[in-house]
Amino acid sequence: MLERLAVPIEVTSELARPVADNIGGAKPYVTQCDVQFRYGQFELVVPADFEFDGASVPRWLWWINGLASSDDDTKLAALAHDYICEHPEVLPRVIGDAIFATLLGPILFNGRPLPGVGPKRRAAMYIAVRCWSVVSGADPLLKMN
Repeated sequence: MLERLAVPIEVTSELARPVADNIGGAKPYVTQCDVQFRYGQFELVVPADFEFDGASVPRWLWWINGLASSDDDTKLAALAHDYICEHPEVLPRVIGDAIFATLLGPILFNGRPLPGVGPKRRAAMYIAVRCWSVVSGADPLLKMN
């Protein structure tokens, strides 16, 4: 389904590995340079020195295959998602969740195709992210006044 995007999602940075371990930082990962996410006319830029959690799935969900780790296949998706979650003025959380799922699929990184994670793992990770949005009350679309 998501693999059939008419325009590929492009991710660019001046470094081949824009995300590094954040030794001694508040969160496990940090961007070493600006990272640009582009889909058609839309562009999201995550600045250098942005600290983020990665694909931080609650421990009680680790029994689901593929959810326990944050690896190179998921870091770029988690980066965009975490930035949107911490900057709700950029995009609504529900859109950030959808971008996360899309970036887990095939993308272009600095002009090279990356396959992403398999469809079952991507679906499981997206469902986990959406469930956490609802359970944590982080999704303003679901809040009742």
